[in-house]
Amino acid sequence: MLASLEDDANFNVRAVERGSRLVLINGFKTVLQMPRGNLEGIQPRIILLKEVIHLIDNRLYGRAFRLLRQHKLDINLIYDVNPEQFIDNISKFVAEVKQVDYLNLFVNSLVNADRGKELIFMRPQPHDDVLQKKHLAFMESFKETEA
Repeated sequence: MLASLEDDANFNVRAVERGSRLVLINGFKTVLQMPRGNLEGIQPRIILLKEVIHLIDNRLYGRAFRLLRQHKLDINLIYDVNPEQFIDNISKFVAEVKQVDYLNLFVNSLVNADRGKELIFMRPQPHDDVLQKKHLAFMESFKETEA
């Protein structure tokens, strides 16, 4: 799976020094200790995206917008993660973002490509649905072998 993430422009795999240790993960901030003893703080994109999706699902559009803007991520994700929810709550988005320049930035970042589906793996799937899908796939393959 890592190789497929390396090819995607949204996921950057970053090399760190051999022997580096993970010291702390606090929210979306991560602290690594390098072999020479120095500490390095990073904010992995995949963890940021998970936090942004969580904020969007909870309709905290202002915080999600600020995170995306601060970390130079695609602001279009606010719409793409859940288009129906966003359209139903567009007045909440406008009230939380407020600044006309930021609203213009959002409108100009809208593109016709659906990037939200690429992030589906970051959302927890209900356990029953996974089992049901596996069961249905098994039953279909079983029916094909009978025929």
